Amino acid sequence: MSKILTEALLKMPDGTMIPTIATLPDNPIGEVVFIIKESLHYIKKSGSEPSITIRNSIIETDDALGFINMFMFRDNEDLLYDCWLNYNNEISRRMLKSLCTQNRLMFEYRDSPLC
Repeated sequence: MSKILTEALLKMPDGTMIPTIATLPDNPIGEVVFIIKESLHYIKKSGSEPSITIRNSIIETDDALGFINMFMFRDNEDLLYDCWLNYNNEISRRMLKSLCTQNRLMFEYRDSPLC
């Protein structure tokens, strides 16, 4: 994990999620991975292969075109996470394009003290 991403995670409160583009052994060009910073208690609640409910919305203003992504694990509101992608931002736009072609969604939990 990059130093910049690690520093961002350290500043985030528990229960927050950020997307990043990661290169993986089976995908060297990279794909979006959602990193969730959470306490160990909630990480254990989600389990190793949880069901995930997904909701997306588009919000447009004069200055931005935003996409909100919401994920709820195990139909449990304690395990509800969201993130915004701004289409006017080059990195967010790359993530959106990647999400349109990915054949999976990847999530990675980070325990609060271990970020």
